[in-house]
Amino acid sequence: MAHKPTVDSLSPAELWHRCEEEEERILTADLAALQDEFDDSLVFGLLFVPRPDNYNILVKMLREATTPEEKWRILATFLRQEGIWQPREFLPKEVRDTLVNETRAILGAQGRKLRVKHSELSYALTAQAWKPYFQRMCAAYASLPKERRTEIEAEGVLGKLGFDPQAVEVALQAGGGLTTADEGARHFAANRLNVGDDTVLAAHSKVYPKKRKPRKN
Repeated sequence: MAHKPTVDSLSPAELWHRCEEEEERILTADLAALQDEFDDSLVFGLLFVPRPDNYNILVKMLREATTPEEKWRILATFLRQEGIWQPREFLPKEVRDTLVNETRAILGAQGRKLRVKHSELSYALTAQAWKPYFQRMCAAYASLPKERRTEIEAEGVLGKLGFDPQAVEVALQAGGGLTTADEGARHFAANRLNVGDDTVLAAHSKVYPKKRKPRKN
């Protein structure tokens, strides 16, 4: 199986192409395949925020993992986060089934809804597919000098860096400023799917609910 380059090594144009391919895969997949994708998102979410010392963090996490299954989970999550392999492409089937079933049991006990409609999965997963692109755009925007973060300046600079004009238009707020990667991806997915923003937001919130902060006594 060919190895894919990491997300960080891709240019904006190459990252666009990868996100577009992922969108096409999602929109042509059947419900069972989308459910597998959803299961992977439940079990193998974000491992850590990208930093220069990610390698050392990964090694530390693997050393501290106490079971073979936990080491498998860490490796699969890292490979998924970097866009190299999906867990179902990398993990032995029995290992993935064990990790998915354990997570489902925990989330089910917490009252999390684990079955959603085909359309809801399609909308939510399409938004997730474009999230890496908007994360890259947000990082590029954050690196701009403050005086160049006006709407006109930022639009021109991001365009010169290779970001798609329509995606930039979606992400830029009036008067300057950028939406979050989640907001940009959801709005952009709604445009591409030709559905309302609220429809994609509702589906995304249902599939990827925000974690509630514990109440302070």
